[in-house]
Amino acid sequence: MRQSDKFTDGILKKRLRGPLWAKIILVLLSLTHILICSFWHTVNTEDYPVDRLFHISPPSIQFFDMRKVLLREFSAEKSRFQQWVNLKKISPNLINATIAAEDISFFKHDGVDFGALFRALKDNLFSRRIISGASTITMQLVRLLHRRERSYVSKVVEIIEAYRLEKILSKDQILEQYFNRLFYGNGAVGVEAGAWSYFRKPSSHLSLAESAFLAVIPRSPGLYNPYKNFNRVKKMQERVLGRMKSMGYSSEEITAAFDEKIQIQKPSYPFMAPHFTRFLKNQLAHDFPGVKFQKVHTTLDFDLQRKIEGIVRREIAQLKEKSVTNASVLVMENDTGKILVWVGSENFANEKNSGQVDGVVSLRQPGSTLKPFTYALALMKGHTAATIMEDVETHFTIAKGHSFVPKNYSNHYYGPVRIRSALASSLNVSAFAAAKFAGQKNLLETLQSLGFSSLTKKTDYYGLGLTMGNGEVTLLELVTAYAALARGGVYKKPQFYTTLDETDGKIKKYEESPLRRVLPEDISYLITHILADPNARIAGFGLLTPFNFPFHVAVKTGTSSNWRDNFTLGFTKTHTIGVWVGNFDGHPMRHVSGATGAGPIFRYIIMALTEGKRPDSFTPPTPLVTRTICPLSGKLPGSNCPHTMQEIFIPGTEPTESCNFHQFVSIDRRNGLLAGPRCSHGVLKPFAVYPPQYATWVKTEKIPTAPIKYSPFCPGETREMKAPIIKYPKNGAHFLVDPSRSMEFQQLPLKALVFQENPRCTWYLNDKPVATVYSPCTFYWPLSKGKYQIKVVVKGIVSKPVTITVR
Repeated sequence: MRQSDKFTDGILKKRLRGPLWAKIILVLLSLTHILICSFWHTVNTEDYPVDRLFHISPPSIQFFDMRKVLLREFSAEKSRFQQWVNLKKISPNLINATIAAEDISFFKHDGVDFGALFRALKDNLFSRRIISGASTITMQLVRLLHRRERSYVSKVVEIIEAYRLEKILSKDQILEQYFNRLFYGNGAVGVEAGAWSYFRKPSSHLSLAESAFLAVIPRSPGLYNPYKNFNRVKKMQERVLGRMKSMGYSSEEITAAFDEKIQIQKPSYPFMAPHFTRFLKNQLAHDFPGVKFQKVHTTLDFDLQRKIEGIVRREIAQLKEKSVTNASVLVMENDTGKILVWVGSENFANEKNSGQVDGVVSLRQPGSTLKPFTYALALMKGHTAATIMEDVETHFTIAKGHSFVPKNYSNHYYGPVRIRSALASSLNVSAFAAAKFAGQKNLLETLQSLGFSSLTKKTDYYGLGLTMGNGEVTLLELVTAYAALARGGVYKKPQFYTTLDETDGKIKKYEESPLRRVLPEDISYLITHILADPNARIAGFGLLTPFNFPFHVAVKTGTSSNWRDNFTLGFTKTHTIGVWVGNFDGHPMRHVSGATGAGPIFRYIIMALTEGKRPDSFTPPTPLVTRTICPLSGKLPGSNCPHTMQEIFIPGTEPTESCNFHQFVSIDRRNGLLAGPRCSHGVLKPFAVYPPQYATWVKTEKIPTAPIKYSPFCPGETREMKAPIIKYPKNGAHFLVDPSRSMEFQQLPLKALVFQENPRCTWYLNDKPVATVYSPCTFYWPLSKGKYQIKVVVKGIVSKPVTITVR
């Protein structure tokens, strides 16, 4: 306040005591002083600073669920619920009630109501204190824009600037500025903030009674605080309603408003789906830089969110003894890509367990959850669901030239396994073989096309280990990719919102992203059919699992190394669900897998989604071919096959050869050994005759097989002596010595198939013996530069040599 202002205010406030003539003289002197100051102010003031009208504080951002339930508000600098609204979106009842309460002659004056001013001056003079200000709405807007203290001098300034403001703005523009800057108490700035704070509804939805009630508060937010002085506000509301009779309201409307019970909402601070709203707020700032939003209508289904949050809390409590503290869940609607549920952690407020970390977008190793995409590529290159994978001890070259021998979760090998069972049972050896067949680069590029933007390294960095989850991805990426499978191989970006309300009144609708086919429809259906087959997963998970549903659910689990993360991903015809279970600080769980950790949560979510209703089954896109096959060989059953099963094929890929595993072998009934064609005691018995590459597995797993010795009682028969076969390395292979690694870690496995019992195998390099080993005839030879011819000798029988080069 300027010194002249203080001087005048001091005269009027402190010296209005004494005889009447003294009062009149003091007032005249003060008015003269005010007029001089006002004249100076008018002469030295430029055009009205219009830019002040557009200096709007950043609004609050409100996030609503799909049913308009307020999830959370990120408050503005000065107010909760602060939103700039167009005058057309404010209830006419509230506009009229405010005019009745503050400035009944608003539409009749040019910014100043002199009649009211003189009445106020008289009242203040004879009361010896300021009891009335007589400020019009336009004058109040000036005060809101300039934030001046109340005084007689500031009153004159308001009069002058109100005139100037009325010259550049229409009455509607003045009202819009006024309503959006007005203080409604309890931290609410602007009419929308006031309506939401006290009634939990937008200002456009206020009734006549509510409008008159709200219009009272700005006169003195402290005096008319509805939480403390409800009856006082109610009494003033009735006076406002009485004034509104002159504004065209009928007696019936006024009476109904008098009788309406005002329900004030208790102060509340919605804090629902906090991870989701935080993510979306940041995402919008990234996608629309510089654009200010005040309302975000999201795709979230809060009713479903609340149910699933309860499921997560209950199940994590039961896993506490197994050193599990957290879980995350994402649910997507398949057709639209809309996110319906986003649970970032078990409890956002749990600081001890890092509850504010968002597991939906945190990078984690996904374990086996990427295998379906590996097998999809293998099917695209000619494999079928009946193709046999060799699930035996196998050496693979993985990232950066390292050799790796994968093992299955059960620590057992399963021999010849059809792709259907290998994928459904999540067998690791078969997955590596499928990845090698599909191609490492092809796999990485396909995953990136499915939305795995976190996989930023080159192909050599991941190698074949990518199919086992050695690259870190997010739960959001996993759900997006699985939803593509559910759509028949079509990728669609996830959708987080439907509409965005900007501060300038514009409404931005969600723009549908273009669909992109990544996998063929028939291939996607075959993978889906496998993942939904409970019988196919028996080998890996047994009969009793959380995934036995009375309807079709495609499901896949994944567990990262050292039990740090486990996942369950799956989908029905309508929804895709992703569940992660683990600890944000990285400490391992106590032998909790995807089936025992994330699996039960997944099951309860499926039941919550279906609510007892049977969802539609998956349907093939084109007519597929069904054939009867032998489960062991994957080929057409022969006359010797003891069992058969049905398998589906894309037309043109069905098998044409008959099974060669099941054979009848002549056995000497006296000792169970082979009987030749001249043996009179021979009897035919059925056996599974496995190819040579399964010999070690057959012996280790003690698989019943045909004998290899001939009976000594059968004349003219001799024992069959087959030469051993070097299985690894391959002839002509080249190997590199890595100078950066210790030589003790650079060993080449020499492996052979042998056909004799209790073999004693001697390995030769360039005709020099280097090692003698026993079954399974595998020797790890330290690499040394040079060119080598490798042979193995078993009981005097020499294998065919293999030549390799080491550089």
